Amino acid sequence: MNQEVDCLLIGYNQFNMQTQRKLLRLSVGQNSKTYREANTSNLSFIEYKKKLYSPSQLYQTFNSDINDGEENEPYYPPNMVAKSFSLAVAYLGTYINKRGISFDYINSFVSEKEYIANRLKEDSIGCVVIPTTFYILPFPIIDIVSFIRKYSENVKIIIGGPYVFGQAHSLNEEDLQKLFKSIGADIYIYNTEGEFALGEVIHSIKHNLPLGNIDNIFYKQNDRYVYTRYSQENNQPNNNFVDWNLYSDRICEFVNVRTSISCPFSCSFCGSSMYAGQYRTASIEIVEKELNTLSNKVSGVFFSDETFNFPPERFKAMLKMLIRNKYKFKWVSQLRAQYIDRETVELMKESGCVQALFGIESGNQQILDNMNKKATVKKYREVLSLLNEYDIMSTASLVVGFPGETYETYRDTFNFIEEAKPTFFRTHMWYYQHGAPINNDKEKFNIKGAGYNWSHKTMDSNTAYELSNNLFFSIKNSIYEADCSFPFQLACKKISNNKIKNFMSTFSLCVKEGLTAQGKKEVSNELIEKLKSALK
Repeated sequence: MNQEVDCLLIGYNQFNMQTQRKLLRLSVGQNSKTYREANTSNLSFIEYKKKLYSPSQLYQTFNSDINDGEENEPYYPPNMVAKSFSLAVAYLGTYINKRGISFDYINSFVSEKEYIANRLKEDSIGCVVIPTTFYILPFPIIDIVSFIRKYSENVKIIIGGPYVFGQAHSLNEEDLQKLFKSIGADIYIYNTEGEFALGEVIHSIKHNLPLGNIDNIFYKQNDRYVYTRYSQENNQPNNNFVDWNLYSDRICEFVNVRTSISCPFSCSFCGSSMYAGQYRTASIEIVEKELNTLSNKVSGVFFSDETFNFPPERFKAMLKMLIRNKYKFKWVSQLRAQYIDRETVELMKESGCVQALFGIESGNQQILDNMNKKATVKKYREVLSLLNEYDIMSTASLVVGFPGETYETYRDTFNFIEEAKPTFFRTHMWYYQHGAPINNDKEKFNIKGAGYNWSHKTMDSNTAYELSNNLFFSIKNSIYEADCSFPFQLACKKISNNKIKNFMSTFSLCVKEGLTAQGKKEVSNELIEKLKSALK
């Protein structure tokens, strides 16, 4: 019998790609622009032995002794997200533990279902908490709730996080009620942070107190969900760095570490600046204290800050702290190119950085100005050249179709990638979010529509979709990053950058073969053998 706890935190629920595609197709329709854009996974998976695999899953399959299973129940190795310890679980567990709330947790829903079932059958948990980081559709959440209800009709289920916030922020009242009912939880937390609300909800459940006095929640009352009221939470990173000792028996190979909250910038395509609250940073001493508990336990750290290198003086001091401690792990993060110089790159290299992720967005200066990126194409070129010189992998994330985009500005982006040669690139068509600052200029640019279905003065979403996909087929001097964390994962295994690039470029060849060969989806044996030998 397990010890009774106040709550159980549930980690990531990984669906295989066939299931994801089927559910998305049923949800929005195969011909919808949302399905087409979300289904850029066409560029991230190949068909091998009649199943779809990402680069990381294929690599693990090639290097695994696990039997492939029955034909109707294929084995899918976990992707990078599942192999990383959930930051949401780590952070929330630390937060509620400090407030006297006992908890248990699972990191991977798929691989730890039996443990959850036993917990529920024992009736040894007060409530279940489901964070929604990484979910863009409700189906994985519904899957978790359905599983819980199979073993307990009475345990309270609390759901919060980015998915809930995004839906509550954008849907009308009736559509939101329908969504909440279809998911089936008891309480939803509606806030960009929500930690305080979570603690209050668990406390109220434990002591059988009314929920109506708690801000930032929807709670079930009869056949509807009642919203209380909004209040801005102001959680400080210095007061809640993760206590990894709480998870020491089950820490994964990779972990996420957050050293700041919110974002200091206001890019016009991003709505987070409108509601994410003030930018707050943890002190370097606090970060050092957290990392010291991880020093010999993990091989890779993803610093999950929206911008890790701002302010630049703090970033350099952070790098010097990493160097001073001689940590054995490698690291990756999202960075702003405009705050990087040669000294910074030298410190990054010495501190264990193996990859840097950049929101390049465009290779045209006017589009960058329209986006309020506060960056220059010239600086982008300079920084990518420095990273290539120091053999640090780089990823350039691109957006096609932002207001002002024309075929000429698109060609500037294409030429920029070919000339600047980032190690990897990713590309997406612009998503029109009405809550983003660009909506203030909708008349100036004659913007119509929403989401992935839009038009403006100089382009529409159909054109942007075609141009975005064309980058995958046309760019020669950079590799499409089909699995966004996999190069970092390989680098942490001390695989050389050249071998990593060889594997990823060969994978892209496999994708292109599958997409262009008429009536043939399976990758040729020749390319499969080339993939198998790429990392040897």
